[in-house]
Amino acid sequence: MGRKLSLVTKSFYSLNGSLEILGGVERYTRDLAFLCRELGYDVTIHQFGYIYWERNYEGIKVKAYPWNDQAENCVENIMRSDLEESDFVIYMWVGFQRSYRPNSIAISHGVWFDDPDSNGSMGTHMVNSYITPALQRLAAFVTVDLNFLNYCRCVMSHGYANKMIYIPNYVDTELFQPGERVPDGMIEVLYPRRFDPYRGIYLMQEIVPRMLQNYLNLRFNFAIDQTYDHFTSAWIRWLESQPHRARIRYHHYPMDQMPSAYYEADIVVIPSISSEGTSLSALEAMACGKAIVSSNIGGLSNLILPNFNGKIVNPTADALQAAIEEYINSEPERKLHGENARHVVETAFTKKLWERQWTRVIQAVFGG
Repeated sequence: MGRKLSLVTKSFYSLNGSLEILGGVERYTRDLAFLCRELGYDVTIHQFGYIYWERNYEGIKVKAYPWNDQAENCVENIMRSDLEESDFVIYMWVGFQRSYRPNSIAISHGVWFDDPDSNGSMGTHMVNSYITPALQRLAAFVTVDLNFLNYCRCVMSHGYANKMIYIPNYVDTELFQPGERVPDGMIEVLYPRRFDPYRGIYLMQEIVPRMLQNYLNLRFNFAIDQTYDHFTSAWIRWLESQPHRARIRYHHYPMDQMPSAYYEADIVVIPSISSEGTSLSALEAMACGKAIVSSNIGGLSNLILPNFNGKIVNPTADALQAAIEEYINSEPERKLHGENARHVVETAFTKKLWERQWTRVIQAVFGG
């Protein structure tokens, strides 16, 4: 058995261990765990839970620890003995701990403190309490987007920011490919996101009723993650109140079945309002050759080139709706931007390129 490597994350399964979570960080954790196993490490994923439990995910051990809504205590104390037994640790997020194992790596998945209601003080707190200590103590600090790196340059010394390694997110271009959309006279808009305010679900709830009223050949599909029951229940109550609900679909797609959601779509919407890196959903849509309407939040501007491979607008209902309508009214533009999107990911955001970049970092920090 190879050297022990621990991946520390908030969630891979739900807190009770009953449901695999389908979010971007969870997919990233899975793929990084598989890569580390291929490199010869004995990998364990450590996550938060209600109680202690263990699962096995395709040969990867997953262990949960009772966190009681106290992330730092869980990582630094409750997980401590298990992490000390590991040879190496990768922290999947920098906001859960202030102390780190020597010779470890951490990842920032984007600015997570840009809440629209924030006055900026949260960012200062996060920099002073979590980001600066991480840069001081870690062997390597990976960021998935340039928005996070440039924010840090604005508020701390450039020397610290220059320690960051930019490895953008990725997509498996063999799994996610352009597929034939069977014509049925309808235009389908896909929302491949969590039912989460930060992911723009409330903006969609504002847009959908009026667009369905105005366009009789339009329908929406919500490819949802059912992890958060209270969000899902509230959304289903909203759905049941909609007069045009027959043209609103929703489905919980397992990770490797997500390509089918994109194949059925004409337009994909990524309407995040905060806490966004280089979105895996955006990259998957790009790989499938779809026209994308995106908000200009976080690292999305690292992916979307305006009027080349998508439309990128302010995170408001009116701006998103206007961009969607431009695509509804121009099939040639949808197709051209979708083709360009595929070309962009094939050039710059493939999973194989991501694996090569991560392999270099792991071998440099942990040894060949």
